[in-house]
Amino acid sequence: MEELYHFSEEPDIERFRPRPAAAYPELEPVVFAIDGEHAPHYYFPRECPRVIYWKSGRTRRRLHRRVFHHPVSERAAVTGGASPRSMIDMLR
Repeated sequence: MEELYHFSEEPDIERFRPRPAAAYPELEPVVFAIDGEHAPHYYFPRECPRVIYWKSGRTRRRLHRRVFHHPVSERAAVTGGASPRSMIDMLR
């Protein structure tokens, strides 16, 4: 069975209770969970701008060297004070 995670800014959750999701009013109340592969998206505060980049079989060698800076790295996160434009420029 795959492990699932729940990330929250509420530190005192004792029990997960389904509740309506404002972004998905057509759904019954839910508890959102995320798989381990996508969990890094939630390692940062909600208001922290970020781009998380995964290496794939289609990643160009030049881009890999520029983003990852290490031959065995498979993920990179650009966060914080970087503007969305500078993040896009860095990934080009």
